[in-house]
Amino acid sequence: MTVSSARPRILYVIASRGAGTGGHHFSLRDLSARMRAVADVQIVTVANQFPPALRDVPDVTYLPHAPWRMAQTMAALLRLCRTFRPTVIHSYDAFALQMARVLSVVLDIPLVHTQCGGPTARTNVPRAPDVIVFSEENLSGLSAHPRMAGCRLHHIASRVEPVAPDLDRIAALRAHLRLADGELVLMRVNRFVPAYEPVMRQTLTLAQTLRAAGLPVRAVLLGSPNEPEVVARIAALCAPGDTRVHDEVFTRRAAEVVALSDVVVGTGRGLMEAASLGRPLFASLAERTLPAPVAPDTVEALAGVNFSPRAVLPLDDKALAARAVEICADPQRRAAAGEYARHLYETRFDVGAAVPKHLAIYAQAQPWPRRQAAEAFSDLGLNVAHEIYARARLRLAAVR
Repeated sequence: MTVSSARPRILYVIASRGAGTGGHHFSLRDLSARMRAVADVQIVTVANQFPPALRDVPDVTYLPHAPWRMAQTMAALLRLCRTFRPTVIHSYDAFALQMARVLSVVLDIPLVHTQCGGPTARTNVPRAPDVIVFSEENLSGLSAHPRMAGCRLHHIASRVEPVAPDLDRIAALRAHLRLADGELVLMRVNRFVPAYEPVMRQTLTLAQTLRAAGLPVRAVLLGSPNEPEVVARIAALCAPGDTRVHDEVFTRRAAEVVALSDVVVGTGRGLMEAASLGRPLFASLAERTLPAPVAPDTVEALAGVNFSPRAVLPLDDKALAARAVEICADPQRRAAAGEYARHLYETRFDVGAAVPKHLAIYAQAQPWPRRQAAEAFSDLGLNVAHEIYARARLRLAAVR
């Protein structure tokens, strides 16, 4: 079902089995917003609930997910393809890829997949004719994986739209925090889940380090309290001046209140959004108690893992503490660090720079090979069967 057109017609497929708050939803939101200037765009989300990140996004089709109705879901996707007539299908997560491969082989539509950060997959690798990765870590890891033989890999770093601050909510948050004059806000934004617990711990340690150096610093941890156990553990570590903010009025579209901060500890796209605001940036490190400043001598190592907590630098905690105090204690150095962050946004993180790179990939994309149709159908079938089995076990356990 190949359609020739000067203007690409892109069907984005994204899935979620949880709350639909994963960062890949926001990445797709930002990319599709820019792609609409040069292509016809349709998004389909197969999810337990409509993803909050895609609210107010045009041309989104929502298909409620349930593993036992996978046949109906695929039928709906086929009908959508026959109506929209995409020139390329672009999947945005592992489950979406499994559905997209079936569509590609049945309808002979070119297929592209994005591996949205995270550690390199060792099982369920993202096999597709063309795979986009956000990090050098994923590029090198997947390049060496034998199951990726024959797949073309493309490194396009994660990018974001610039953040438009919400001045009313920022004023409300300032009042909520009761900030003192001259108090520096060290902000970390994330859901309170185990994956981000090490970053929150490093943020609190950084605040304690700066206060020990005589700086009036308040750590503000802002995010939805998804896991009560994590909330309790982090609360126990907070000093009297540190604040956790869970109010939905602030956690919803949280990037819009980050402008309240003086310094940001970021990961992934959250760091990039803070860069668009020109805030001094710190990024989490592996095997350290403090985060590292994002600076000319550290940025490549940090970017290589998409500014994730897996980053490694040849700096110990003593050196990290000295650099943090050096930056935060001097207003001129803070301003310079903020200018460097804004420079990074303009040169590396602006999603507009990714559009021509995606168009070049779409122009040479190929369908999933029909000789490998059995792989596409069996992978999706096994995934669905496993989910049905897992849900049945949970129900039986609840009955007992």
